[in-house]
Amino acid sequence: MDTVDVGYDGGGALLVRETPEQVFEFLKEAIAEVIGEEAASVIDITPRSQFIKDLEMDSIQIVAFGEKVNERYGASVDFVGWLSNKPIRKLLKLTVGEVAGFIARGA
Repeated sequence: MDTVDVGYDGGGALLVRETPEQVFEFLKEAIAEVIGEEAASVIDITPRSQFIKDLEMDSIQIVAFGEKVNERYGASVDFVGWLSNKPIRKLLKLTVGEVAGFIARGA
């Protein structure tokens, strides 16, 4: 059984920190919803999968994916802020594992 780190934010709300593996599983589901279950079924989504090169996600799909991340993790993760600090060359090669690691550290 996976363990999770439980705590409280400054306002008394319960926070549950997921492991990188748990975050990765959520991200795989979110990607499948965004690109379509059929497309996702023929792609091996791994932590090394790049959003643009391997998953062939376009900008609209990446925005939809970001919305799903924000729906799940909300204010506990500044996903947009994190992305905005990356140079374009890094964004073009961003992997699912990098996003999972960031979320697991920040959520």
